[in-house]
Amino acid sequence: AAILLKVNEVVTIHFYRAIDDTHGEVFYIPVSEHTGDQITLTLTVPDKCSNSGEYSQIFQIREGFTIRENIPYPNPTRTDEITIRYVLTRDADSVTIKVFDLNGDYVTEIDGATASTYNDVLWDLTDYAGADVPNGSYIYRIDAARQGQAVSRTGKLSVLR
Repeated sequence: AAILLKVNEVVTIHFYRAIDDTHGEVFYIPVSEHTGDQITLTLTVPDKCSNSGEYSQIFQIREGFTIRENIPYPNPTRTDEITIRYVLTRDADSVTIKVFDLNGDYVTEIDGATASTYNDVLWDLTDYAGADVPNGSYIYRIDAARQGQAVSRTGKLSVLR
């Protein structure tokens, strides 16, 4: 199975050899963008008798720029806040998150949207004027841009206080 590789993210590979109860972990941190569509990291582990075992992991490199997932939680929310998690396949130049009611009317833009690949943004469930939003369903739209390419993704969340 391939793992999506992100620059500056620690990837941990756990290994175990039953024959001699050898186990451990290796940390790999890619420090720059990679070319091509995959990288294979191979780990060779010697035992006390100079025998060695090998483990390989394929890391898939995403060439395109897109919003891979967006998840609001808890959803529905019964608290005074909700977190929207989104994952970009590459760092973005800019990101905005706007919230609309089901009529399409603008509610607010959520502060704290960042351009890095893995993000959790907290919305305090207030509108653009700072008033609490009423119970109901809302649509949010994440807009991201990178080097002139724009991508967008929408989601739905519910407020039940």
